[in-house]
Amino acid sequence: MNGSPGIPAPKEHDRVQAAASALPRLVHSLRRLLRSPQVIVIEVAAITAAGVMIAVIPQTAVVGADQLARFQATHPTLAPVLAALGLHAISGSLPFAALVVLAGASLAVAIGEQWRRAWREATLPLRPESFRAATYRREGERPRPPGAAAETQPLFTRRGRLGLFGSPVFHAGLLVLILAGLLRMLFAQTAAVDLIEGETLAPLPSAYAAQWGGPLARPFALTSPLRLEALTTTRWPDGALQSFAARVTLETPAGPRPQRVAVNTPLDLGAEQLFLSALHGPAALLETHHPGGTERVAVLLRPVSGRENAFQGSVTLRSGLEARLRGTLRPDAGPPRALEARILDGGALLFAGPLEAGSEVALGTRGTLALPAIRTWAQFRGSRDRALPLVYLGFGLVIAGAVAMFAVLRVDTAVLVTPLADGREHVVVALRAPRLAPLCAERFAALAREHLGPEPVAHSSRPGSPLPTPGSALLLAVLLGAALTPGCGSRGRLSDERATQLVRAYNQRLIDAYRSSDPEALEGVAGPAECKKVLGLIGVKSDQGISLDAALVSFAVRAVGRPAPGTVVVDTDETWRYADRRIGSGDVVGEPSEDRYRMSYHLERLPTGAWLVAEVRFASPPVVGRASALSQVPIAAHGLPAKEPAPSNGKQP
Repeated sequence: MNGSPGIPAPKEHDRVQAAASALPRLVHSLRRLLRSPQVIVIEVAAITAAGVMIAVIPQTAVVGADQLARFQATHPTLAPVLAALGLHAISGSLPFAALVVLAGASLAVAIGEQWRRAWREATLPLRPESFRAATYRREGERPRPPGAAAETQPLFTRRGRLGLFGSPVFHAGLLVLILAGLLRMLFAQTAAVDLIEGETLAPLPSAYAAQWGGPLARPFALTSPLRLEALTTTRWPDGALQSFAARVTLETPAGPRPQRVAVNTPLDLGAEQLFLSALHGPAALLETHHPGGTERVAVLLRPVSGRENAFQGSVTLRSGLEARLRGTLRPDAGPPRALEARILDGGALLFAGPLEAGSEVALGTRGTLALPAIRTWAQFRGSRDRALPLVYLGFGLVIAGAVAMFAVLRVDTAVLVTPLADGREHVVVALRAPRLAPLCAERFAALAREHLGPEPVAHSSRPGSPLPTPGSALLLAVLLGAALTPGCGSRGRLSDERATQLVRAYNQRLIDAYRSSDPEALEGVAGPAECKKVLGLIGVKSDQGISLDAALVSFAVRAVGRPAPGTVVVDTDETWRYADRRIGSGDVVGEPSEDRYRMSYHLERLPTGAWLVAEVRFASPPVVGRASALSQVPIAAHGLPAKEPAPSNGKQP
């Protein structure tokens, strides 16, 4: 037999003993690795780099699809590269989660050492050798008091021991926040939906327009249907939003439950929360009747950037018609009674003018379009974040630790008396303050005067501070990332590619402005002078009951120059095709024309850092496709000679 039952054989016993002794060594080696400065520097550098990229590049786990779409439209060349590298999904990726776990492990090891050191220092009795490196120290002789004992016991005092635990509590709070961030990154889910007054939100994930969150999160949905009853808005005299709230009804099995949701007062449903966003506006309920049938659609008008209390929206119907609507909320924050509408059929403008609620307009052979009602809509956001209690706990611990570190001053004092043979005694007065030592100067001076009289105080300095802990280094990395982020703004040099994109965007907006007889289509890409020129041409055309159907046939960039700081000039060769169309029917008026231009686009940078087309000029006389082109109103509308085009934005037939 190899051994008695239940007793390992000798060789097996040796293997068990070896494994048992190897485990502590492995744990010790792992702790040393996590606490090593090299590993901490790598963690900080990696988290800093990831933090900068997360701050600069929109993340799919943080922002919605609309912000991602705007980023892709602004950076059409860079966005696909970032997506291919996976840099748009750093915050929700498992490698980043593993990096956070590694940093949290290093911080946990440091916290364990801090707690052990704090407990040891708090319970360790004070001895004379404890004051060898005291912050303040003074010694001298004095007459021995009559009747004093031959041996005098040292006098020790200890105050502020609670401050010893400030650093461990502070870093424990950071660890809790890291854990909360990790849980939120993996399991939190956010959803967004736009609701119109009177609309009911179904308790299904598919009822939301967008959902985003962690890789392990479940889709968000309420447990009961929710109906938006009414929206109430109040504004300041200048039109700025003052308060915004919604009255909703939860259709629970126990019956309807009226609730109120405000911008800063979410609807708390346990694990789920429903927030009311400040994003809102008018909603137009359109109804079209055409030979193919009847179509009903809701158009949400969204705020216009840079224009207070202005909203606009558009929709393309199944019939191919495009409806563009614009309006403003009433002074009482109610929806407008009428909207400015434009109905387009390709390059033909079928209707332009005010459209009141309850009215209907004829669109010729395309049938009719009606506006039964105008209501108000608002965006709601749902959130499921089970890490929220940990966030509050972490911030509480961080604040408590900071208060203990800086508000609770730890001070140890000692008075050591040694009798001398000649009736005198040697006295040493010492004060030890590991942190904020200058605040203890007066206390030490009073203690020294009490035992040694009013003599000058000699100061001694403490050794240098220890290396920062991983938690402090992580906090420094976050602050560094935040400091680097603003450097990635749009105030830098405009690249040739971006300048060309801006010119293309201007031309596309110009086409849209002509077709819809709407000069406001150029806002945001053209300067006031160019907008004024286009406004004059559209006004002349509209007075004649026609709109200009323009199309860019060819576009080639000849050169991109920078004659002065903040100015870029793009020279192009272009071919355009024009046709005048009757507003209402879309019939072509007169002969179409195909023209060739050599243009110079002057781009300027605004104080905000944005770029726009400030001026457009002919680099050479245009080549007009039809003989009667120079006698047409468009060029003369800009104040140009009818026979000899001059440098201007007269890019018209």
